[in-house]
Amino acid sequence: MSGTRYRSRLLRYRSPGYRYRGATYVPAEDTLGADVEGYAVYIIAYTSGGEKVAEFASDADETRASRDTIELLETGPGHSSIDLRNLPTGVTLTHDMRLDVHLWGRSRPIYSGYITKAPGAGTTDWPKTYEAFGFIKQLDDLLVTGTYTAQTIHRIVDTLARDIEGRTRIVYNKSKIIRNALSKYPLIEIRFNRTPMKRALEQLAGLAGGFVFGVDADREFFFRPPSTTVADHSIFSVPEDIGKFEPIEDSGDVRNVVYIQYGQLDGGGDNFLSEPLRDAASEAAYRTRETTVRAPNVYSEADAYRWGSVQLARSKDPITRTTISGLTLITASRDITVRRVIDCNGYVRIADTDGVDHELPKKKITYTVDGSGMRVDIQLGELKRDMALLAAELQQRQQVAELMQNLANQQLI
Repeated sequence: MSGTRYRSRLLRYRSPGYRYRGATYVPAEDTLGADVEGYAVYIIAYTSGGEKVAEFASDADETRASRDTIELLETGPGHSSIDLRNLPTGVTLTHDMRLDVHLWGRSRPIYSGYITKAPGAGTTDWPKTYEAFGFIKQLDDLLVTGTYTAQTIHRIVDTLARDIEGRTRIVYNKSKIIRNALSKYPLIEIRFNRTPMKRALEQLAGLAGGFVFGVDADREFFFRPPSTTVADHSIFSVPEDIGKFEPIEDSGDVRNVVYIQYGQLDGGGDNFLSEPLRDAASEAAYRTRETTVRAPNVYSEADAYRWGSVQLARSKDPITRTTISGLTLITASRDITVRRVIDCNGYVRIADTDGVDHELPKKKITYTVDGSGMRVDIQLGELKRDMALLAAELQQRQQVAELMQNLANQQLI
């Protein structure tokens, strides 16, 4: 990719005692150790039980890997692949082994996943390609059954997270299950009957006002509002840092009148709320655009209203999408080299050629290391509503629902 200033160092197996002594700058409190500081990419393989099997580090000599690609998503590490020309003597990589990827010698991995595809025994194909996926994929293997009455979303998610830890290699961390005004708002009733775990969490995330859930590179489950912050490593300008920036605003999917279905049938057999939710300003700007949404697994008008309100807030305005490429990851000043490590949390700020700032959320980041060096692509998603504004809007629009919720709670006491 044009504009990259990284000097190629490919991946090789790290033998004991090997040390690269090239110049580098990594914060002292965030390093794997002095013997790996110079590596752009450092991969550690573990058994499913956590025993270290092998280490692969970047170096120009004795190249064992010809290409490595990792994806970072809003939900945590995604797909990864590594092409190995050969394996060290006695080393075998098999299904379910964990691969942690570190950048620039940092102690915390930017990626952690487990092998899902491996070459079959006796293969003649070279290089051998191993593919992995982040631990959020383990949620695809779980079903959940249960009824939750008059409980906050935060409490329900916390219960599910503890269950996930007991059935997978995903770690429960209470501090990463975040609350806000909407997640602390009780649901009257939600039922799961052999529901895929990921789908159940998607429903709860929507009812919380558009939360994000996933499993991070520490293999810890998280549930939080989408971050709107812009980190220092995610501030760019055109053309100094970015070779291509073409934002597109799309109003094709705008929906401003929402009819809401939910789980409880009324006497006439119609499970729609009697009146749709609508946004007058959006209708005036983009004409009336109707849709139906299903409030899955909820069994009260108040909860269905809440789900529909969140969907309307997210669909009533046009969205902006773009992909940026040609990023500069390395900058040098005097004797210090600063290397960016870009995660997929929060927003990117881009100053265009006219000096106008654009802020958009990161949806997917792809790192690629091969013979031409390290490249990174960032896919930006639609501009999201600020969660504080969304919470305030929903509180104003849900006065009736709140009264119904209070009545339900009193009946349950």
